[in-house]
Amino acid sequence: MWIKLFKYIDVVPQLGLLIKVLGTAGGPVLIFGMVAAIPIIGFSQAFHVTYGSALKQYSSAGNSFNTLLRLSLGDFDFDSLYSVAPNTTYILFWIVAILLNFVLVNIFVAIILDSYAAILEENPAANDSSKFVAMVIMTAKRGISNVLNTVDKGPPPLNPNVIDSDMPEISGEEFW
Repeated sequence: MWIKLFKYIDVVPQLGLLIKVLGTAGGPVLIFGMVAAIPIIGFSQAFHVTYGSALKQYSSAGNSFNTLLRLSLGDFDFDSLYSVAPNTTYILFWIVAILLNFVLVNIFVAIILDSYAAILEENPAANDSSKFVAMVIMTAKRGISNVLNTVDKGPPPLNPNVIDSDMPEISGEEFW
């Protein structure tokens, strides 16, 4: 069901740009994920060895990995870690917090922004939103007209591939 959503997202140019950026960044993000998994798995094992016998959330390698990812989202219990191994907790916790929250997240954002810049370099008009409001109004009028089964006696209906009625239709071109 979600895959069908991507088919319709491409109608709105800005969301189409999002899909293109995510598609372009897919390969580098996959490689980054594999490289980032190495320190994450290493630290999850360190947390498992240090806290696994005392805390349930670190009792297995899988639980430790999951809890470490939750730590990167801000869901952690520092006091329980500190009560098990005070000195080790300062070192492990802050290294992991800095690595996950600052370094890895910033590299991920840089990959996405690099893909965005590459898409805009190929097609500078991809970020043009000047016709967006006109497209929304035209689509809303058409939808209301269809719902009410009324036909406008004015000029012929606009082609969905052309925003301004003065513009000729370009054969073979998709919406925007």
